[in-house]
Amino acid sequence: MASIDRIRHERTPDGEQILIRPWETPEQRKAILNAMAAAGADEPVVRALAGAIAAPLAGASDRAVLQALLSGVFATVVYRPDTPSDLDFYQPAERTLRPVPGNERSPLTGQPKGVGDCEDLATLLVCLCLCLGITARVKWIEQKGSPLNHVAALVLFDDQRPDDPRAWRC
Repeated sequence: MASIDRIRHERTPDGEQILIRPWETPEQRKAILNAMAAAGADEPVVRALAGAIAAPLAGASDRAVLQALLSGVFATVVYRPDTPSDLDFYQPAERTLRPVPGNERSPLTGQPKGVGDCEDLATLLVCLCLCLGITARVKWIEQKGSPLNHVAALVLFDDQRPDDPRAWRC
């Protein structure tokens, strides 16, 4: 089962992306993205990528592994913003990683890179962290006065506790 099948929400006609309407609150959007990240961490393609990136770093700090994962995201995916619209589309990590013909080849996979915007890349990074037992969440960032908002990944390091709200500030 694809990870998106676990999320109960309106879909695009092809069924591969979640359709987000303008009236959905930032909290609703963040909840959807975090649910997608948790589900995506179980996907074989995501687990394989996390393992391949982390294998040479056995015994390294979470910070070193996180840096490698972030580099891995950019080595496998091209950032491409959504077309301006009242609608937004969230795609699961396995779709973000799907090779797109015409994109440059990934040095990690040898295949053309996948494509995604900020929420897709942030969700992928959180998926990869979760695969390796690193605590991470997707963060919705309001940009007051801007028609667009931003999404980022927040990661807890070794010395931070998930129950401390200060750890999740950005």
